[in-house]
Amino acid sequence: MNRGENTKRAKSLFKSLFDIEIKITKENAPRLLSFVLFISSLMIFYIGNKYYAEKVVMKIDNMNKEIKELRAESITTKAELMNYSKLSEIMKRANELGLYELKEPPRKVSVAE
Repeated sequence: MNRGENTKRAKSLFKSLFDIEIKITKENAPRLLSFVLFISSLMIFYIGNKYYAEKVVMKIDNMNKEIKELRAESITTKAELMNYSKLSEIMKRANELGLYELKEPPRKVSVAE
């Protein structure tokens, strides 16, 4: 076989696979209509699925941003809480209220009945 015969065979195979003639007549119109409706419904489903997927991706991105913000807020709050729970900070706030650290140990008070 030479190259010319191979190309002729390939062309005839391609032509036989994709050479489609559609004649719309009264007999095959209902069959073609159902096929067109099926293809149309698939296209509508595909478009709707695409919009739904984009909406879900946008929602995921927004939630990831919110998670990052909340994580940063959590770390800030944790640092502030650790600062407020230091003994020196507690003593400063207690001094503002008029409470002072005892210089002598507490004494036991007993009441006689």
